[in-house]
Amino acid sequence: MADAAGEASREIPAVTSRRIIFHRDAAAEAEAAAGWYEERGKGLGADFVGELERVSALVVESPRIWPRSTADARARFAPFARLPYALVFVELAGDEVVVIAVAHGRRRPSYWLRRVAPGDPSDDVR
Repeated sequence: MADAAGEASREIPAVTSRRIIFHRDAAAEAEAAAGWYEERGKGLGADFVGELERVSALVVESPRIWPRSTADARARFAPFARLPYALVFVELAGDEVVVIAVAHGRRRPSYWLRRVAPGDPSDDVR
């Protein structure tokens, strides 16, 4: 591949050893939301899942760019671009990211706090 000056360049693939894990309640929330959207219109559930996958990939790539929660500084929010949802997640030692909630932005603020404290959120992963 050549750049604008005509010089050869090469793409370096992103390499990350980080993995993302969904808390079982977060996985259930994602499934419920996808089902709700699909009931509203054919293909909307798939749109939700696509956005979930897109945001999940961004979180794995750069978890520290997302804002911290004011309710618990261990948690961060990664909002969906087209839907009123966000992934609420924590980073664990060993390059793991645990999604503790797939939270609707206009409902039940901070309901997910019990999933962060007092123990390790990876205790309830799926």
